[in-house]
Amino acid sequence: MREKSDLKYSKIRLKREMVSPYELKQSCILLLFLIGYHVTVFLTVYYFLFKLPTVTDDGKNRDFSVKQARYYLENITSYGVRQVGSKSNEEQTPQYLTQALNQIMNNSKELAYEIEVTRNSGNFLLNILTKKPWVNIYKNVGSVVIRVHKKSIRTKHSLLINAHYDSALDSPAASDDAVSCAIMLEVLNSIVGEVDSGKYDFDTELIMLFNGAEETFLQASHGFSTQHPWVKNLKGFVNLEAAGSGGREILFQAGPNNPWIVEEYVKSVPYPFGASLADDVFKSGIIPSDTDYKIFRDFAHIPGLDIAYCTNGYIYHTTYDKSEYIPDGSILRGGLNTLSLTKALLNSEGLKLPLDNIHGTPVYFDVLGLYTISVSKESNTLISTAFVIIVLIYTILNQTVMESVKGFVHVLISYLCGCLAPLCIAGEFTVSGRGCMSWFSHQWIVIILYAIPAFTGASIYHIFNSPADSKAIVKREKQLFIGTMLVWICLLIFLSYHDKSTSFLACLWIAGPFISRGIIGEFVFPSLNSGFNIIKAYTLTAVGVLLVLCLSIYATVTFIDVIIPITSRMGNRIPSELMIAGLVSMSTLLLTSYFIPLTMYIHKSIFKMVTLLSTLVTVIFFLLAITQTIFPYSMKPGSPKPKRLFVSYVSTENQGSMPDNYLWIIPGDWLDINPILNTKRTLLDESILVECDGLKNVITDCPLTTFAPLYSKLSNTYYIKINENNDVPEPVLEKINSTEYGGKVKIGFSVQINYRGVMLMAMRESVEMINWSFAGEPTQISLNDGTLIFFFHLSCGFDPCLNEFWLEFEGFEKDKVNIDIGVGNQWTNEESKILKDFRNDMPEWVDILTWQTNYKTWKF
Repeated sequence: MREKSDLKYSKIRLKREMVSPYELKQSCILLLFLIGYHVTVFLTVYYFLFKLPTVTDDGKNRDFSVKQARYYLENITSYGVRQVGSKSNEEQTPQYLTQALNQIMNNSKELAYEIEVTRNSGNFLLNILTKKPWVNIYKNVGSVVIRVHKKSIRTKHSLLINAHYDSALDSPAASDDAVSCAIMLEVLNSIVGEVDSGKYDFDTELIMLFNGAEETFLQASHGFSTQHPWVKNLKGFVNLEAAGSGGREILFQAGPNNPWIVEEYVKSVPYPFGASLADDVFKSGIIPSDTDYKIFRDFAHIPGLDIAYCTNGYIYHTTYDKSEYIPDGSILRGGLNTLSLTKALLNSEGLKLPLDNIHGTPVYFDVLGLYTISVSKESNTLISTAFVIIVLIYTILNQTVMESVKGFVHVLISYLCGCLAPLCIAGEFTVSGRGCMSWFSHQWIVIILYAIPAFTGASIYHIFNSPADSKAIVKREKQLFIGTMLVWICLLIFLSYHDKSTSFLACLWIAGPFISRGIIGEFVFPSLNSGFNIIKAYTLTAVGVLLVLCLSIYATVTFIDVIIPITSRMGNRIPSELMIAGLVSMSTLLLTSYFIPLTMYIHKSIFKMVTLLSTLVTVIFFLLAITQTIFPYSMKPGSPKPKRLFVSYVSTENQGSMPDNYLWIIPGDWLDINPILNTKRTLLDESILVECDGLKNVITDCPLTTFAPLYSKLSNTYYIKINENNDVPEPVLEKINSTEYGGKVKIGFSVQINYRGVMLMAMRESVEMINWSFAGEPTQISLNDGTLIFFFHLSCGFDPCLNEFWLEFEGFEKDKVNIDIGVGNQWTNEESKILKDFRNDMPEWVDILTWQTNYKTWKF
């Protein structure tokens, strides 16, 4: 009997391995359908994702003049790099903004206004780039603020629009954030014109804050939020930012609570682009930055919207952030959206609601930039719960528990198989040190290196584990369909438990396929279960996932477009190749999750041919990458994609094994300095690795502590010995008084720098700091080796910068060193000849961001 059974099975298996003309035709149709469907959806999404509005010849569209906005932009950037403490930032730009605002408002018949150039001093705890907070100290940082209202009406309900005009190291900062300042000026110009002509009216107050100290860790917005008298009437805000240059601006943070402000965005903006998903990603910490939104939310306690340009992050915070890289379409889009949103918010009833209007931030997402859908969190939870229950009931009615578990396990195993090849490729690149970041200038390469192998690997598992009998294949495919829904249910429960707004996408991945396959497929096309309607299975699946696939590709491409440029400034401790491989492969598997099991209907021999072809293409690009034929960086005209190096010219004394004067080189990405060493002979050939972990006293012996918030992202940094001091004055730290009582010691200090600096402090193990004159409780941050230090960042608008403070300790031991303090006086506004020579010595595809430091230590 067994021989007959084996013979029967062999015949069935042989039949499956032979290709009939019908099977060949059907398999080709299925393959073309599978490829064509996904390519069509991808290209459609890509078109809408990067589409910008057309600018008319005269530069004026619907009451917003691109020509005038660009005029403002060119004037602001004409002052060059605008870092805190520089003449361009403290004098020239504020003077120009004040002049421009007066010109806009002077001729208004209906509107009254007040302009102030403010100077603020203060301190606060901030945990940007670190788990625990550090102290951010500022003195005399500047802002320009204007309040506009009807001459005939005074109100206690105000809206704030904010942007910053200061710039990061060595950057002209056209996109971050001069273009937002220019848009604000033209928005105000448009509103004044419409009010005076009778086309528009409002009975609230508009406050515009042009702040001059955002790049020094959000200092000016903190000064305004905690010290300015106009803040008490604020009921909402819009923060305009940038993490890229040009493209579309994205709404990526909203709230907290007060759903009215999101609803106004949904109803008013002509070109929406935003999703709660972006909020989840930003809060995850994967993007190493923060915005003034955090300050207005946490210190002014008002709800708002955080909107930022996010395309072309390659030149963000580089010397290439110039106005020429910002398209007119981007200015027009941002201008029309900001104008429409501002006008809507000024007349919103929500602006007159009390600030304790707590109803939860809604879940929102735009559909290809055409319109925005907003749902309350409660409704999202209710809908998600309903679909989970319905699908679980459907599963119980259609399969046994064991069959459901088998389908679920098969799907998970296929995902593991799908991740195997991409992670092996990325692992080889990472371990060998060759081939990494080949996708940096050519983002489409991630599709070949990681997306195609992921889909192929998962499909191979199902195809070569499929039953021989066609009816059994149909049964297995349905088992995998339910297993895929169960995977999405698990993901939905996980996201909902952690209160992630992304759960709405997971819900759609369950709802769409269930309605198309589980309801329409079961009742409208019951023959689907007979095994003879494979095309219908593909069609119903394609229809069921169409909306959520568009939304998911839309979100995924946006995220990849943002995260790839960010890898150039994530430091060299995070293996970016493995990170990108993991993100792309998992995204691919989830985006094609319902189609992967359908590949079982494709004949093995046909799929083998396709697999061999795709493998060949992947191998070719693998070889091109690992032989470095594909170079990561590019200086293509009009689209630079440089490597970043941060270089500090340090002068110090008695810093352990380090020389008294050196260039400290910090690579921006995982590739370290190797691409430069492999390309040409430069000064980097003389560089020596800095060793810091395990040092007995990091305050005196390690330069990395002056970069403490970024310390955890740094692995290898280097120094080059220099034979002369830089021109930066020494910092001054003095003990001005000391009081002892009850085993405690209270010491008063004064510290003097020029414009910007850092202060670090470490204590003996027996010593504890119990109080200080700064905000909050004394808090230490942890370095990579577990060493705890206090970190203080200081900025000043004017020179000299003198700060007095006191610290209170207990556990002091007499005649012993109880605390070590290091102070670095940092110059960011002037570049020495040595730094200029270093810059000129580098390849053209390297962007150098420089500053000078004079670092000195004291023992008490």
